[in-house]
Amino acid sequence: MENLEGVIIRIFDIRPLMLYHQQVFSNYHSIDFSHYSSGTFLLVITNKLGIVLYTVKIVKI
Repeated sequence: MENLEGVIIRIFDIRPLMLYHQQVFSNYHSIDFSHYSSGTFLLVITNKLGIVLYTVKIVKI
């Protein structure tokens, strides 16, 4: 299923340094965390206007 407006997915570390940024138009998107070191990350999904739609803390051990 396509999302015609799209969303922007960003991943930040605790500094907060942006590690990942991608505009996505699909309702399914996979992100490979295998190359990230252990730590705490923040995933933020916004619309194209920058309004936050979803956030989640991710802890990689």
